[in-house]
Amino acid sequence: MTSQTTYGRTGHAQTKPPYRNRQLTEMRVIRDAKKLEAHTYNKCRSTKVFPKKDRGGLPTRMVNEAIAILANLYEANDLDLRDQRERYLRLSKQRAALTQCNLLLHHIQVVYHNNQIDADAFDYWTNLANSVRNQAAKWHKNDKERSQKLEQG
Repeated sequence: MTSQTTYGRTGHAQTKPPYRNRQLTEMRVIRDAKKLEAHTYNKCRSTKVFPKKDRGGLPTRMVNEAIAILANLYEANDLDLRDQRERYLRLSKQRAALTQCNLLLHHIQVVYHNNQIDADAFDYWTNLANSVRNQAAKWHKNDKERSQKLEQG
């Protein structure tokens, strides 16, 4: 890696390693899960979608599902696939995230069929949830294949 040259208050050149200025990149599935969580929270808070009297039931559950998706993905990402015990937990967390995605998608459909959101809002929300689900499924499949190779030798 090459160093970056910057100039301080004195006008003298200062070199900094480039890693100090970089942020670690998150997995795309985690970034998308954050978007899904924020969108779900905002939709469920909206009085246009859910009247205040209805906020205790389905909207709360939907927000909790979106939070659980993100939490499971974070936990799975923190576990080491090379460690046998952590490998099992990692695959379990990925499966849990997939289950929560399926439940959230079902609840989004319920909201749409009850005419609480229009077709455009439904499409956007389901595309977000499907994107997270598909990425998580691909990640799970890849990890499962890698884990089988690790167990074989």
